[in-house]
Amino acid sequence: MFYLVMYISTVSFIMYICIMELRIKEIQKKKSITNVELSKRSGIGTQQISYYHSGDRTPPIKTLKKLADALECEVAELMPLGLDYYHSYNSDGEWEGIVKKK
Repeated sequence: MFYLVMYISTVSFIMYICIMELRIKEIQKKKSITNVELSKRSGIGTQQISYYHSGDRTPPIKTLKKLADALECEVAELMPLGLDYYHSYNSDGEWEGIVKKK
């Protein structure tokens, strides 16, 4: 039963990722990182990065981790949020987490 729950959770997460547009470009802009630099840091081709920007392709979880490491952020920071939540940053521009709107 545990394996079934893990499978369903994984499938749900993958389906969620497949329909979303990641915040890669937004974070790149905030940190002044070009596609070429992100490619060098992550080992992911610039064309793939462009596909992820446009939402034409969705990176596998391992690739999300590489992108997050290259952008010096958390994987969760790459995720878009619904209307009830937002990404919180401190005064130094460092990501603090996901916060529910009041």
